[in-house]
Parts: sequence; C-alpha cells; structure tokens
Amino acid sequence: MPSEPVNLACIDLSNPDIKATAAQIRKACLDSGFFYVVHHGIDQDFLDEVFEQSRRLFALPEKEKMKLLRNENHRGYTPYQAE
Repeated sequence: MPSEPVNLACIDLSNPDIKATAAQIRKACLDSGFFYVVHHGIDQDFLDEVFEQSRRLFALPEKEKMKLLRNENHRGYTPYQAE
C-alpha cells in the first residue's frame, strides 16, 4: 500500500537563534515525529562508518542479534515489531 510523502522539516543547527531552533525541533516532533538536521558539524567519514556498522549489525542472523538485547538502560538490540 503506497503511503503519502512526508515533507520533513529541515533543522539548521548553525542557526545562532537557539530558541527558534528548539521551537522548530519541537514543532517537527509534534507534527510528524521526524526531522532532517543540516550543519550539525559531524564529520561525513564518521557518519559513513556509523551507517556501515549499522548495516553490519542488522545483517547478522537473528540469533546473533538476540545476544545483544536491550538492557535496563535501554541500550542494545530491539527485535522487529517488539515495540
């Protein structure tokens, strides 16, 4: 079933008006629950590595991922449709 496209809010973290930025984030969270961040200062090589590690984690067999179940500090793996 096709879904309607969502226009994500684009939040610019280089904006010196912190209150306006916070208001934009709040609105995006209330409107759609999602937003896109630009000018965050995070190195692209680091982001690429994080996505590669995520890809490798989710490519593991379910049995291996279950060894990494979320703990009491909410860190770890959460199985598909478990929330």
